[in-house]
Amino acid sequence: MRKCLLSLLLLIAFTLFFVQNTFANSKVHFEGGANNFVFYSDSDWADTDLFGGLKNTMPGDVRTENITIKNIADDYDYVKIYLRAEPTTEEIKDFLAHFTLNIYKDNELISSTSAAEQGSLETNVLLGTFANGDEVLLTTELLAPLTLENKYMYVSGEIQWVFTAEAYKDGKIIPPDTGTITNSNEYSTGTIVGVCLTATVLVIAYASYLFQSKKTD
Repeated sequence: MRKCLLSLLLLIAFTLFFVQNTFANSKVHFEGGANNFVFYSDSDWADTDLFGGLKNTMPGDVRTENITIKNIADDYDYVKIYLRAEPTTEEIKDFLAHFTLNIYKDNELISSTSAAEQGSLETNVLLGTFANGDEVLLTTELLAPLTLENKYMYVSGEIQWVFTAEAYKDGKIIPPDTGTITNSNEYSTGTIVGVCLTATVLVIAYASYLFQSKKTD
């Protein structure tokens, strides 16, 4: 009996070992002028990859990326910043459909859907009205199911976000013919990588070993 209880506790601990909650941080700054949006990524994949913390996902993982959106342009009274998601390609929909992607704005849930879908980001979502120095925190939370299969080992899927800015001066949008691009669209690519390895297989094998051991006791 004690052997079975100890084995069960080891099995639970082994399973929980694969359930992670990882946090990472990226930044998006609206600078105005020729630069418009500038991305500060913590990802090794690309300068515009805002999902550095969503890599090497294991079955059962909950991974989190914090993205700070900030207006550092001082040429305007305020700036309105919007976000939308582009449709994913058919080639990666099967992979991304296994994940749930939650997006929070300062702890308020603004989107919760399959990572393969645009959800509430199908059209531009206003992230806020930003005076110089104002910022907002976006938190992306990726949930991977325990049933994620080994066939997705090292498979990756890209999600494209488009940031749009409207810059205002004296209550009016600065027109494009002034030389300042105000309604600028900037793409940011987030990449999700699934690494299933053999977590599920190992758990099944270990459970089978326990069953055989019990029979021989």
